[in-house]
Amino acid sequence: MIELRDINKYYGKKHILKNINIRIKKGRPLAIVGHNGAGKSTIIKIILSILNVEEGEVILSEDIRTVGYLPEERGVYRNETVQTHLKYFSELSGIHLSNKELDDYLAKFEILTYKKFKLKDLSKGNAQKLQLALCFLGNPDLLILDEPFSGLDPLNRKVLSNMLKKDSSSRYTIFSSHQMEEIERYCSDILIINKGEIRYFGSISDLKELYQSQKKLKITYIDDFNKRIEKEIMIEVGLDKWLVDNGVTNVVAMSYCFPSLEEIYFDIMKG
Repeated sequence: MIELRDINKYYGKKHILKNINIRIKKGRPLAIVGHNGAGKSTIIKIILSILNVEEGEVILSEDIRTVGYLPEERGVYRNETVQTHLKYFSELSGIHLSNKELDDYLAKFEILTYKKFKLKDLSKGNAQKLQLALCFLGNPDLLILDEPFSGLDPLNRKVLSNMLKKDSSSRYTIFSSHQMEEIERYCSDILIINKGEIRYFGSISDLKELYQSQKKLKITYIDDFNKRIEKEIMIEVGLDKWLVDNGVTNVVAMSYCFPSLEEIYFDIMKG
């Protein structure tokens, strides 16, 4: 378990993080979300001991021996090749890859074709895949990814998706992202932070259950011009009254729909 107890962080007189208390469990990927400047990257850097705290403590489980980290500020070498990057970072991690193992590893991230390319000559998406490949070296016990989906098209997101799912139950995973669909797909827990304060911390399923009462009724009908129309109405409006007021007679389908994680997030941030 990773635990942050009563964490407070200041930059000069500015109070950046305020009484942060969370527990992160192995096998339950955590998403940290919030507006720019909310304190997301600061929390990550505190967990990694890149930043110190004035108050509170960070407790890391003894089973965390290796860490993979993708920082918000990308830290690779523009004039070096993909192959050189992988050799260098694997040796830093105490991993010795044969040429075949190196090629096989690059193939997993679909960048084997570019192994002789310098970083500056890669597309943004392929450069991102290289940096992700460096993070996954050695299957780290703790994986921290700051905006991992940035610059990835749908096909490359699938590559990352496959790597995130592999061995996810045996490691701690933390990532920061603004993309709620990806968060809901890969994460079990979520930390919503605003101006350095926790607005919600817990499971995504529990959070969505809190908003079940805000379900809407989705009505599909054909209007007088034979056009198919879809509308969402709040249940308390009263279906009969809504149908009469809007002159709807040809209803094709009705179903309940619930707030998306993105809608819930905005609602929480509005207070």
